[in-house]
Amino acid sequence: MDSLSVSPLFLGLTRPPMLLGVTIDYLSVALIVAMSIFILTGQFKALCLYLPLYCFGWVVCQIDSRLFVIMAKKLSVGRSRNYRYWGCQSYEPM
Repeated sequence: MDSLSVSPLFLGLTRPPMLLGVTIDYLSVALIVAMSIFILTGQFKALCLYLPLYCFGWVVCQIDSRLFVIMAKKLSVGRSRNYRYWGCQSYEPM
């Protein structure tokens, strides 16, 4: 039986834009959260919150780099009206 050939180019072409190992969207959200807490508290210690946020995002992006995109899409779409009937997201009429 022939083995499946996998091209590393495919992963590079389908990966979302990344910077420092996390997606650019998550990086900007983590920076905004850390800076907002810094502005609200006025303490430089609040900027240290960025490091655990970044580490969490890096670990998640190592598992699946599209997870944050999928979560954002799920929040924006919501549930369909016939979710109870089909038991899943389906746009098939009842």
